[in-house]
Amino acid sequence: TDEILNIRPNATIDSITPSSARFNTEFTFNGSGLDSDGTVLAYEWFSSIDGFLSHDKQFNTTNLSSGYHTIYFRVQDDYGTWSNRDTAVLFAIPNSQPIGLLSSISPSPAKFNSEVIFNVTGYDSDGTIVGYGWKSNIDGFLSDEKAFNITELSLGTHIISFRVLDNDGYWSEWNTTELEIYPNAYPLA
Repeated sequence: TDEILNIRPNATIDSITPSSARFNTEFTFNGSGLDSDGTVLAYEWFSSIDGFLSHDKQFNTTNLSSGYHTIYFRVQDDYGTWSNRDTAVLFAIPNSQPIGLLSSISPSPAKFNSEVIFNVTGYDSDGTIVGYGWKSNIDGFLSDEKAFNITELSLGTHIISFRVLDNDGYWSEWNTTELEIYPNAYPLA
């Protein structure tokens, strides 16, 4: 019988660029394979965080999760034999969470049915603020604007919560402050 001896192919990660960048950056992967006794027919890229990435020799992606990825690359020859995996490390820098800062709630405390003015500012170290959220533990949703006026707040001590949204789609933590709405005094007879 004729026995065919197959030599395992060799896989090489030629480049991953950039090797460290924000999670939503476009990363480019390039690999190559060598089979001394045949032909390379298949490719496989795998991430320790995201799992399977691609069957292409070269590809781009913007869909990597944040964190340190060990990237594995292997090739398959025309006998169906897979190479050992070549590895590289890639760091996808996570988004910095934005911070919402209360500018003012005025007046505070406020009379029932009087106008109350709300204003918030936000900070995002790696982007911009694009959205806002306000709510009251008594009246629920108040606004999705940076600044707004309202006169219909219920009587009582409100816990006012606010937060900001960054351009990457991440919200800040809810921040809270108290606002008392007290009844109007009645004139004495």
